[in-house]
Amino acid sequence: MAFREKSVGLYEKTVLAFGLSLIMLCFSAAEIFAMEPPRPGEIEKLKAEGKLESRIERAQEVGNYKADPYLLERAKNKLLRRIWKSRGMTESEIDASLPAPPPSWLHMPSTGVVNTFALLIEFNDHRHSNSETNTASELSLNYGLKLSKQWG
Repeated sequence: MAFREKSVGLYEKTVLAFGLSLIMLCFSAAEIFAMEPPRPGEIEKLKAEGKLESRIERAQEVGNYKADPYLLERAKNKLLRRIWKSRGMTESEIDASLPAPPPSWLHMPSTGVVNTFALLIEFNDHRHSNSETNTASELSLNYGLKLSKQWG
């Protein structure tokens, strides 16, 4: 008896789609329990039921009431920049007064060359079309990087 491929019918596709949807729903459960401000009268109701303290503890465990420290620092620097600009400071004076490097560069050195790994791949059926000079200038313009090793 020869092997025959079984075609997938509409029922199987529907079951598969439902199963995948159910799995995606389970993985996105954190979004389901996102915190929102209480509705009118909800705080009083929770106090009466004795559930308010547990809800507050749960909210503090989640911690989404806290602001991102980087965003706070960025907002502070933008505000300082506007204040100093309105007081007549030049851009170079403002730049010298603000902290450097930015918080997102926390573990990068503030001076010298930052070494970043760039893997350039060439395939047998698709040869590269960029020269070393072209790639080095692209890395330098877009990312401020310099090629430190010889091409090839």
